[in-house]
Amino acid sequence: MRKYYIHIAIVILSVFIAGISVYKRNAQFNYWLKHKNVFFTHNYSSVTTLDAYYWLRQARFFNEGRYDGKHRYFLNTYPNTKGSVLKEPPFISYVLAKFYKFFSSDGYNHLYVGSIKLINLLASLFIIPLILIFYKLGFPSAGVLGGLIGSFSWAYYPRSCTGRIDTDSLLLFFPFLAILITMFIPNFKSRYIKIILAFLTGIVLNLYAKWHGAALSYNFIFTWLFLIFLFFHKEDKKNMVLMFFTLIIGSNPINFLHGLGSVFSLLGSSYFAGILHAKASLQLPNIINTITETQKKSAREVINMVYAMQPLFWLGIIGFVAMFVKHWRKVFLFLPLFGLGMMSFWGSNRFALFLAPFVGVGIGYIFELIIFYLLNIYKKNRSENHKLISNGVGIVIVLVIFFAFKNKTAYSMIPPPSIKVATINSFINLKKILPKHAAVFTWWDYGYCLQEIPEFATYHDGGHHGGIATYLVGKGFTLNNQEKLYNMLSFWEHFKNEGMRKVLKKSFTGFEFLSKILDYDKGSIKYPTYILYTGDMIGKYGAISYFGNWDFNRNKSFPDGYSYLRCSSIKNNVLYCSNLDINLTKGEINFKNRNGKALLKKTVFANNGYVVREINYPDNKNGIFLQLLMKKNKIFNIMLLNNRLFSSNFNQQFLLGNIDKKLYKEVYNNFPVARAFKVLPRKN
Repeated sequence: MRKYYIHIAIVILSVFIAGISVYKRNAQFNYWLKHKNVFFTHNYSSVTTLDAYYWLRQARFFNEGRYDGKHRYFLNTYPNTKGSVLKEPPFISYVLAKFYKFFSSDGYNHLYVGSIKLINLLASLFIIPLILIFYKLGFPSAGVLGGLIGSFSWAYYPRSCTGRIDTDSLLLFFPFLAILITMFIPNFKSRYIKIILAFLTGIVLNLYAKWHGAALSYNFIFTWLFLIFLFFHKEDKKNMVLMFFTLIIGSNPINFLHGLGSVFSLLGSSYFAGILHAKASLQLPNIINTITETQKKSAREVINMVYAMQPLFWLGIIGFVAMFVKHWRKVFLFLPLFGLGMMSFWGSNRFALFLAPFVGVGIGYIFELIIFYLLNIYKKNRSENHKLISNGVGIVIVLVIFFAFKNKTAYSMIPPPSIKVATINSFINLKKILPKHAAVFTWWDYGYCLQEIPEFATYHDGGHHGGIATYLVGKGFTLNNQEKLYNMLSFWEHFKNEGMRKVLKKSFTGFEFLSKILDYDKGSIKYPTYILYTGDMIGKYGAISYFGNWDFNRNKSFPDGYSYLRCSSIKNNVLYCSNLDINLTKGEINFKNRNGKALLKKTVFANNGYVVREINYPDNKNGIFLQLLMKKNKIFNIMLLNNRLFSSNFNQQFLLGNIDKKLYKEVYNNFPVARAFKVLPRKN
């Protein structure tokens, strides 16, 4: 009876710790509500991942009955307007559509707010099976600290916080739940109960694969480790075979086969090598190099993502390894997750989220061992109370440790919107101005949002980025010729994406490929097409020009970027900045921290997106450019830039308002937030 109450107490403890995680995520949302002007606009709340708009749109379609095998979706990957048949929603969208109504909307779009609160709950669930696992192993405090550090680490918390409507929210829950169920199998003598548990484990793995497709590799590996786990625990061979195949049936045999393919793909994947080998004669730039979460970070950066206190981080790693050495039969099934976590030191930093719980577990394990042996010295006669006391003291100590050093985690972070409210407002305003389902030529980051809120067609989005479409959009923005941009759009409209791929496949040089597209001056734009620029794209220009400035001959890029200046005043035509002074009369830049100077070729003053004054320096032919941007005659941005960036379509059209009026017409100007230009029919 006493053990029964202890079991209940541990379950309550695990729910309580998970509750802390949910509470903090909801506190983030409450902060949003107190600063509505930053996080809400019209009927929409912000989200903190660009993919959220995709999942929400699919959930909305499901609620509207569009997933009937008859409706098509055609707004993505314009100009291929045939679209795809809506047959089955993504699993996460199905879950959102079914459960968002259980949460309050706080007066905003119920699907958006309800989904945010649902994800806050789901992202915290992994803590419950994690604590129960280590309680079963005899180290509950290890599970408690593993849950807290795992939940609030910079590796996981920003990827599962308020507004992060994405599949990352259950990346930890399903594996830990599968491990927990599996660990109970040796406790039962009945073959039928063992088979039922194996089947339940398979069901969990199946849900994992449906929730996150990348889990197929893990599922395949876990299935074989499941068999080895049974062997270690001396299961009857007949039972082992039955349970093994029962697990495969529960997890869906197709997933098992696909998992085999995923493992082979994983081993040779460009995702980890960071190199994308195009199947065409020309190699396109790799999108992975421009996405923060997939980039390789230094060891110090990975450690700080997990737990920004190196001594405790390494204590945690040592502690978990020590636990594995001493109890390897019991913690054997953790190897795939721990291995994924350690891969963050060699591959993508996103894998660090798998490492964070084990660091907490290792720290908790070390402290619990210390407490146990200290009690053993103090009280030589061991009893059941001895272990119970050490567990209880250990839980208190790890709680103190976590909250004493919570600033070493992301515990107090407030996530910013993935797209600023002002930008969303511009999208909503554009919906009132542009034709329904107009095609919008802009950067891929806004693709899902533009399809969901204003319902525009886009050239590429989060699901169709990184290939030829992303390269050509980047090229269009970095070109210094607006007519060639028009030719590209015209070629694209007439020959579709397939035509683009055929040209790429048949071309042997980058010049040959681009000349066929950029010199296509025969066609004219017929579909309502618009070029959209946003202020956020200034900061994204490094990624945009990574594509646009790609050199096919060297398979290398030479990206550009704006250099911002912090200046305090202009006196006697001299601009005084933090580390330099600029003489606007002579066109000279004098550096304060080092000897020497640089020369300007031109200074441009732009007000409300139009050039109002230019100063040319004809003697400084190799100089750089200075731009002073104003809104209602007040300077808000000062930047230096090279000739290529200054001449780019992006800079000339968006920041300076210089457009070829024969080809483009401005239809929206909310400078510097957003600006849109209509692509006109070509006049013969």
